[in-house]
Amino acid sequence: VHREQSLDRMTGCHLLGDPGVFGLLGDGVIVLPPGIAEEVVDAALAQEAEDAWIAEQVASGHPIEGLFPMNAAWRARYESERQG
Repeated sequence: VHREQSLDRMTGCHLLGDPGVFGLLGDGVIVLPPGIAEEVVDAALAQEAEDAWIAEQVASGHPIEGLFPMNAAWRARYESERQG
């Protein structure tokens, strides 16, 4: 089966020009234009690191309030620990 035909059957869409970067998720597909793919991946990795740090703080007994979303005090602590 030709790749475009296979993708067309899976997603109900067609490839348009430069296909960019495809990500198959459990509940869908994400298509990123090649020009922003690296920026999106970098932002996603940074968010994953932040979320993991927040989870560590909550697991150690801190309340979620002020951590998610981070207030200025928690943001400063996060940035300090990340750089340190």
